[in-house]
Amino acid sequence: MKTEIYSGVTMPANKAGAPQKYPFDRMKPGDHFLWSCKPGEDVKIKRSSISTTARQRGYKVVTRMDGNLIRCWMVGSVSGGDNGRW
Repeated sequence: MKTEIYSGVTMPANKAGAPQKYPFDRMKPGDHFLWSCKPGEDVKIKRSSISTTARQRGYKVVTRMDGNLIRCWMVGSVSGGDNGRW
């Protein structure tokens, strides 16, 4: 089977997809948000998920658990740079 190759076709713009779950892109160092875990949700796993997502997006955060609540503070960027934001 022969596959055709096309050229000169403009690529459609990337769609944003699902809204972001955590507000890292709106935060500055020192800001924090509070995450309330749903009944049955593992607080330690959610805390890890928040930290991992931040790191994957280039942010450094600190999280603390308080019962069923998680507080997440923005500390800066993983690279030590400013991520073009602050």
